[in-house]
Amino acid sequence: MKILVLNPQIDAAHEIATTLQEQGHALFFADSPEEGWQILQLHRGSMDLAIAHRESLAANPAGPFPGIELLKKIRTSGEADLADLPLVLTTQLWSDEECVAHQDTAEGAHAYLHWPSSAAQIEEVLREIFGEAAVAGISAQAPVAIQEPSLHLEMTSGMGSAAPTPSA
Repeated sequence: MKILVLNPQIDAAHEIATTLQEQGHALFFADSPEEGWQILQLHRGSMDLAIAHRESLAANPAGPFPGIELLKKIRTSGEADLADLPLVLTTQLWSDEECVAHQDTAEGAHAYLHWPSSAAQIEEVLREIFGEAAVAGISAQAPVAIQEPSLHLEMTSGMGSAAPTPSA
């Protein structure tokens, strides 16, 4: 499973990330809503889940709200392959009532978790959204953590055309 992570408190060494990677999930880390959107565009139609944090790292009640910005962009993009992308929104400041109220809007997430969250809580959300197989690590891919999307052009034989290929 491919998972986009937009949470400034989760990096490749975090318990949640290591648990998901051990289960065979590929994680793509974004530092901003713009970078998250870029990753979604690069992996068009193949991203399975997005986990985004509502508040900025500073937890400033006045904003900015990176998770909400990404969620709005996905929900209002009009792009069919993103319209149903499951989204998990983590929050430090919203109450249960605020999460329920937001979920009832057009820009609502599939699930909400109070931060800090544990790997077990994320696994439970995956079970609720995708079933037991998601947590069992059925992915045939090796675990991968990708910090930033980057492409380089590689010349192909023949007519001298360039084809973008992911770089490591």
